[in-house]
Amino acid sequence: MGALTATKVVASELAGDLKWVVYTATLTAASDTVTFVAATHKFRTIYAVIPVLQAGQDSLLASVSATFSGLVVTLVSINPEGTAATDWTGATVRLCMLVGNN
Repeated sequence: MGALTATKVVASELAGDLKWVVYTATLTAASDTVTFVAATHKFRTIYAVIPVLQAGQDSLLASVSATFSGLVVTLVSINPEGTAATDWTGATVRLCMLVGNN
């Protein structure tokens, strides 16, 4: 499991403290984590994460799923047979996240 650094793409304010943020991360393993830091990323709570495979989809990489706990997002890459992907050449993921400061 590697630790990824996400690059912010866009942010949009909603009512109250909530906002949508979009980050891009490059996959490097079947299971990777992205750790956000409240002081750096300007949010304290993740409410939802929607991963979108932006590039790199091929016969060895079909999709990506995401789970989160606290400010750590875990990405799991999946091949077409439903098992762990084995090739991430050029694979990037967009993380569309609903976040807040609660």
